[in-house]
Amino acid sequence: MSQTKAHRATLCCLLAALLFAFAWAGTTGKIAGRVVDKNSGAPIPGANILVDGTTLGAAADLQGYYTILNVPPGIYRLKANMMGYGAVAVREVRVEIDRTATVDLALQEEALVGEEITVLPNGRSCR
Repeated sequence: MSQTKAHRATLCCLLAALLFAFAWAGTTGKIAGRVVDKNSGAPIPGANILVDGTTLGAAADLQGYYTILNVPPGIYRLKANMMGYGAVAVREVRVEIDRTATVDLALQEEALVGEEITVLPNGRSCR
């Protein structure tokens, strides 16, 4: 095999490898962080974190950590809520390809106010 053919074969292999690498490059990013109680700093397991305007979201694990994968690049509003806590929204969350946007959230405990309803034996209710 001549030296020119060997160089050409090597160049073809390098170009193929480069194209393969680009094909595997990511097209989305992720959002991750931790949800804690604003006063105590304790984790809030089960807190819901949603990317506003999308169907993307996650629930915090036992240590309060969450991860939202496959988020298209862009700027988003993140909302977090949990029963017994006030909702929190974070604007201008920037997601970039192959990057992790870290957003830690602190929720303030909030008393739930409800109306008492009395149920009668016949199934009717009165207030």
